[in-house]
Amino acid sequence: MIEEIRLPVISAIQGACAGGGMDLMCATDMRFCSADVFSRSERLNSASPPMSGHCSDYSR
Repeated sequence: MIEEIRLPVISAIQGACAGGGMDLMCATDMRFCSADVFSRSERLNSASPPMSGHCSDYSR
């Protein structure tokens, strides 16, 4: 599990980042994105209230 890694976890994102890729991106400590990144999360379109647990369990 990413949250168990003691060292900083870095992600490099290029192109589309959606679904599980978005969750994986949220789990990393540092993100580097290219200029053509398109991200989408279905959770943003749902009726979930802010901070209802989506990606908040990935914070360090």
